[in-house]
Amino acid sequence: MHSGHQSNKTVSVNDGVYAYVPLYDARCSAGHGAWNEGAKVLTQLAFTAYSLRKQGLSPDRLSAIRVDGDSMSGLLEDGDTVMIDHGRNQLEAEAVYVIRLDDHLYAKRLQRLFDGSVRIISENKAYGDVMVSKAQLNDLEIIGRVVWAGGWI
Repeated sequence: MHSGHQSNKTVSVNDGVYAYVPLYDARCSAGHGAWNEGAKVLTQLAFTAYSLRKQGLSPDRLSAIRVDGDSMSGLLEDGDTVMIDHGRNQLEAEAVYVIRLDDHLYAKRLQRLFDGSVRIISENKAYGDVMVSKAQLNDLEIIGRVVWAGGWI
């Protein structure tokens, strides 16, 4: 998803400087896993370069995809767009990440436990937590940390 995407650009528009983040047609599941192979860039989302800098984000490490499903309902809704910081692909602290597990993408809250295992948490309590043991961590790939979300209300 991150490799081979179009380079992000910074351009000056109407007295402001904007950075463009590619929105891919891939979807991450917030329910059951979904992954679209060969994802294509649908459009570029414009953010002010200042707002990204203020958050410590580098446009060339960002991409966006849509959420599919309801397991993160209350935080992320079906159809919402999430921005992923690919430079933050290690579990730093409890936060929402886009992960790949069993060749599927998910937007989930991750929590590292004292024994080295990772708990994958859904916001919607109708879904149970999933535990990934320390021995199975090679099966869990963190694509990046979710740093922004937006959707229609």
